[in-house]
Amino acid sequence: MNSRREQIFSPIAVRFLFLLLVASLVSAPLSHGAPVGSPVLSVWEMARLEAANPVDRNDILALFHGYVSLGLQKEAVSYLDRKINLAELTREEATPLFERIVVEQSRWDEPASFLATCEAALRNGIRTPLILYSYGTGLRLAGRLSDASSILSKVGVDSFFHPFALYAIAQIAVEEGNTNSALEMFERVRMLAKDRSELARRVSRSQAELLLISGRPAEAVPLFEAVISGNQDPLVTIGMAAARKESPSGEESLRAEMIAGTPTRERVLLSLLLGGLARERGDYVSALDHMTRAAGDLKSSLLSRFPPATERLEGYKSKDIIERQITAHSVLRRVLTDSGPGQEPNLHRDTMVELLLRILFMDHAISRSIGSLPPAPNLPPVPISSSRDIEEVLKKIELVALDGLSLDALVEEITKKVELFQNLAHPLPRFRQLSKLEKSHKEILRIKGKIRKRREEAIAGVQTADTEANSRLLGDLGQFLAELAETRDVASEAREFMRKHFDLLKEKGVEKKRSSGEFSRMVTEVLAFDNERFAALLLSVQALEERARISSWERKRQEILVLRPIVLRHLADTLLAHAYSLRVEKPPGWSRQASQNLDQAMSYLADEAISSGEKAGIAVNVASFLVQGEGRWVVHPGRRPGDAEGKTIARILPLLDD
Repeated sequence: MNSRREQIFSPIAVRFLFLLLVASLVSAPLSHGAPVGSPVLSVWEMARLEAANPVDRNDILALFHGYVSLGLQKEAVSYLDRKINLAELTREEATPLFERIVVEQSRWDEPASFLATCEAALRNGIRTPLILYSYGTGLRLAGRLSDASSILSKVGVDSFFHPFALYAIAQIAVEEGNTNSALEMFERVRMLAKDRSELARRVSRSQAELLLISGRPAEAVPLFEAVISGNQDPLVTIGMAAARKESPSGEESLRAEMIAGTPTRERVLLSLLLGGLARERGDYVSALDHMTRAAGDLKSSLLSRFPPATERLEGYKSKDIIERQITAHSVLRRVLTDSGPGQEPNLHRDTMVELLLRILFMDHAISRSIGSLPPAPNLPPVPISSSRDIEEVLKKIELVALDGLSLDALVEEITKKVELFQNLAHPLPRFRQLSKLEKSHKEILRIKGKIRKRREEAIAGVQTADTEANSRLLGDLGQFLAELAETRDVASEAREFMRKHFDLLKEKGVEKKRSSGEFSRMVTEVLAFDNERFAALLLSVQALEERARISSWERKRQEILVLRPIVLRHLADTLLAHAYSLRVEKPPGWSRQASQNLDQAMSYLADEAISSGEKAGIAVNVASFLVQGEGRWVVHPGRRPGDAEGKTIARILPLLDD
């Protein structure tokens, strides 16, 4: 007798496609805030405060806001933690500050840093709904689902975040496979979110999708109908069609609409979804078209070394820090460029020092980024400033801070004048001045050595996990500037003493005129120097961005690679389902088409991406098709199999033995 199977696939296998899609949709938590903007603060002032280790509340808050404005959230958290432990900041004062950092960090895909901030807040007794919800979200992103549910359940019922926390708990239940619990929680949240249209739509959609993949499409229809009103998302249209067991209206144009600008992974999942829907309604030609397209998208992406334009790649945190420096740098350059010769020299000096400090700070951010990059032997190294270049920046700061003289030249000048008049009146004040100069000179050299050493460690990756590396740099720069200011004051005092007693300097009016001209020339020189250094830094930034893009794409490729065996298995199953359909309907040329389908399905047995178990499954299905052909059940020995069948059987038997 003949055995004719209508299908060899369980509908549950097809619905697995929906699970893939839903997993990609519910994995992203709801955003609970927008980035908080901050004014750009002076790096000079931040360096001064960091070096002074302030205890005044206003200074502490100013330094904290400075860290946040520079994008240094880790340093801001460490600073808050330290000040609370020293009882220099109360828990009540720190609460809104921790919440601000949490909102800032929610912009980045850095679960470890996000968790560290929340844990620091909790460690200091700060348990606001925002902190609890954020911590639960971070735990969920880190894969600690049970801990996440426990924390999210502690968000108070009167809190704005309560329905969001319940929604996250329901999503966790979906990820853990607790369908009934998830559906109950979705229903509860939907009732709570009646007055919040956006949340209500998201919950209704999640509930509808879960009902659909749970085999309850009739219950999903009214939920999809509630969501689809005014919703332009084509996935909702597809979900509605699946719930009604219909073909999505305008399926081809729908797919074309979604392909435009869609990343590879989502594009592949969409093709699988549409292919699964077509297969369930018996349209095997359309199903094969969708799944073949998915396999083609996978292949082209996996062969590409560089990311397609459609990919949404991860941003790297240092990019935000560097971009903020670039913006502040352009503002400072405009101030100097627009300044006239009649302005106060001190204003010129402060602006020039700030501009040069930004160069150092930007170089430090680039150095740390390079130190954190994974090895890439096949890529050219990121260009970076040399130690000599950094020394030149520090020397330029000396020249500006000391009114055009280098530190060595200033010390030498004052020393010679003191020695010239060492036997004249008032030797004691001059000796004290010289001692102060020599002490400051040694201290400045020591600080410059520390700055160079920290930079070398950053490039080598030693400071990658150091949350206080930037604050230490600011502290070093603060001490450096303080010593330069002390040196300038001592030199001015010594010059004034000599002018008063020995009339060595020219008249005050002549000196002022000369100083004005020197400052104008110094502004021009600093701008030219800055042009050169900034251009070199921009080359480093561009190379960093390219390396970050390639590294992010490599991680994306690994995620995409996981889909390859899934796509090939579903494609093989659909080919065989089509072959069964051809055998039943017997259209012209059906035998040849069925053989081609079998050959293509068998070709996947040589693909290393498919596991041995999946290969055995494909082999069993092919064997099942072969033994169920018309006229195959005859008295032994029967006719011999043809050459094609013999080759197919020879390839199948070893897999079945395993």
